[in-house]
Amino acid sequence: MELEYTSAGCNRCVGNITWNDEGIVAFGSHRVVVLYNIQNGRVEGTLLGHEDVVTNVVWLPDGRRGTDGRFLVSGGGDGCICVWKVREKCGWELCLKMEGHGGPVTCLAVECMGHGGFVLVSGGGDGDAVVYGVDIVDDVVSCKETQRLSFGTKLVHCAAIGMLPHPSARDHGIVLVAMGYVDGLVKLYMDEKGSLSSFTLACVLSGHQNWIRGVDFVHVADKKLMLATGSQDRYVRLWSIEDSSSEQSQGDSMLSKLGITKYAPKPQIRVNGRPAYTVILEALLVGHEDWVMRVAWNMKRCSDISDLTLLSSSMDRTMILWKKDVQSGVWLSSEVVGDAGINHLGYYTCTWSCDGSSIAAHGYTGALHVWDRVDGSLIPRTAGSGHMGPVVDSSWSRDGLFLLTVSEDQTARIFTESRPEPGAQGEWCEIARPQIHGHDFSCAAMVSAPGDASKYKYVSGSEEKVLRVFESPWAFLDTLMAAQGHDVALSQEQAGGALGATLPALGLSNKAVLYEEDQGDREQSGGGYDDGADLAPTSAPSVVTCPPLEEHLSQNTLWPETHKLYGHGNDVYCVAASPRGDCVASASRAQSASTAGIIVWNTESWTLSETLDGHTLTVTHLEFSPCGELLASAGRDRKMCIFKRGSGIEFSRACLVKAHARIIWGLAWSPDSKYIVTASRDSTIKVWKVNAQGIADETSVGKMSCESSVHSVSCQKDGEAILIAAGLENGHVHVYRFKEVIDVSECIELVYASPAHLKHAVAVRRVQWRPGQHQISSVGDDHSVKIWNIHM
Repeated sequence: MELEYTSAGCNRCVGNITWNDEGIVAFGSHRVVVLYNIQNGRVEGTLLGHEDVVTNVVWLPDGRRGTDGRFLVSGGGDGCICVWKVREKCGWELCLKMEGHGGPVTCLAVECMGHGGFVLVSGGGDGDAVVYGVDIVDDVVSCKETQRLSFGTKLVHCAAIGMLPHPSARDHGIVLVAMGYVDGLVKLYMDEKGSLSSFTLACVLSGHQNWIRGVDFVHVADKKLMLATGSQDRYVRLWSIEDSSSEQSQGDSMLSKLGITKYAPKPQIRVNGRPAYTVILEALLVGHEDWVMRVAWNMKRCSDISDLTLLSSSMDRTMILWKKDVQSGVWLSSEVVGDAGINHLGYYTCTWSCDGSSIAAHGYTGALHVWDRVDGSLIPRTAGSGHMGPVVDSSWSRDGLFLLTVSEDQTARIFTESRPEPGAQGEWCEIARPQIHGHDFSCAAMVSAPGDASKYKYVSGSEEKVLRVFESPWAFLDTLMAAQGHDVALSQEQAGGALGATLPALGLSNKAVLYEEDQGDREQSGGGYDDGADLAPTSAPSVVTCPPLEEHLSQNTLWPETHKLYGHGNDVYCVAASPRGDCVASASRAQSASTAGIIVWNTESWTLSETLDGHTLTVTHLEFSPCGELLASAGRDRKMCIFKRGSGIEFSRACLVKAHARIIWGLAWSPDSKYIVTASRDSTIKVWKVNAQGIADETSVGKMSCESSVHSVSCQKDGEAILIAAGLENGHVHVYRFKEVIDVSECIELVYASPAHLKHAVAVRRVQWRPGQHQISSVGDDHSVKIWNIHM
């Protein structure tokens, strides 16, 4: 059992991505630290150890032991700080786990010390900042808390560490820690003795009018530091920390000559009781229109300030690169990158590649955004994307070409293999986001379209009483064909249908965009953004021949909504589609038998056909048999119902079995429709024999006890046996083999289990075999989508 693909979105926390010199970007996704390879676009590993969301990650810098790319530090909402050892090919080991705070970790900062060790500073929701001394000897990590600073209700949002040369002849430098607070102040703490246990307040930098969200140091010369600070007041300030004896600190800067800083305070940093360094406001950078969330220098040390570039990220959906003009001495914005899409709400954390040739950020939608320097310009490239909330359901297309997933982040996403040519080995990627909803999803099912094999349809349910039906537009179909390595071109026949869809302002229903309308709109508007980002077109459906960018996914890949199905009295909970494609069954949340009915819908007219009774509480799962003659349901009332199809779209109850001692979460039919498998909170999987009339035996023909509750099962044929994939509450995916043996109850055996370091962090919500392949998809509450290869 081998993990083929992982998709996961980045948590919405500042300081949640970091990039090392091996091209590995680490970021927090739910409780997991994800290691993403920028070069090949694959998730290389996931680090499991936190008990709450990961809020901060940082690679240990390159010290005397050359540890860059090998050791990683992460902080989480559980208040813990973890130190990881990352081996080649992203194998990993949890070296240390420290309970550093009584609240979430809000920031992490690390810097190499002169003797080869490291100083680590963390801020927490408990109002404390903790200083650690980190040492690595023979790849063994030791970490000791050396000092704890308490600030009460004034939380530390960000921190950075710089090294000032000591004015005396001693070898060690002065560790300087900058911390940004919610009161708009930046405070500098100094450890004059070099023991990491005697930090005292050196000076306070005022000027910002809102929370400080980002701070970063850079060494410009032997006796000069520059500090960049970004705030929710929309401004970036640059501070120069210089030797008090230098001419620059006496007021010979460009701003001083202009008289701008004539009356500005110039805090002093005292060493041995005497003024040794002066902090001067170098520049006030104005350009962002919303909160500045992060600032980052392109290097840690430089000999010439003209080589410096500052990167700032903001909630105004832009990132700005700032450079100092050599002639005027004024800091100016040199480049601006960002997103003009309406579904993107800004960037949280920005970072540089180690060589300064690329920049990256993560945004509100959970995706990574990467720009590479090509021929002097910053060009966007495809990067990782994923769900931002628990993934509650998934459904394969009947031909197995793509996987549809829905999540509580209110998005539906489609994943497929992108191949250079038909039949070649492909790389998985997200190619469409057919639905961006206003409610949390609960279920979805692909619907076969009889008589029209070129179209795909699906039905989705969410925290509303309505089911919604969507049909694939031509832009998606051609994009899918291009992803399979085929040459595609929009034909005249296709031009008569929907090219894509758009979501009206304050609306929940995707409106179809016809090919003729789209061509007319483009000719009229010129296809540009002449009116600015705020007035940019909301949707521009088109065929793409490579993995699409996040900006394209978030607004140009919607599917048109064709029908709404009304009939449920409560929020829809589960849905299933017949393999014949002529009917769909759905159920809603229920507290009594009167509301626990299963509604069957006719897909030809998309009308209510009938309501089936049998359960007394919420129906948790529905599934049609592969032959299409039987419909099975599982419920919170611990019962399993089987309904037999009559003439037309009519069903009658064939049997009702109390199958488990606890809630039944899932069920699945065998490929020959002769067996049905149930999964329950009682940590068991049971196999039931069903005859052609839909009547199941009163006792199961197979039973397996699992290590935790089982949420989902799926079946596939393996010769005369049946392979059962199971998703467990502890995050594992197991594969069992079942073969009925007369008078033998233990006829189920475990044949595959997901490795502990690759499993989901929390409960698996849905597992499914890919049609025609030895592959399993699994989705879970940890926001991830995984594809597993099963080597038979």
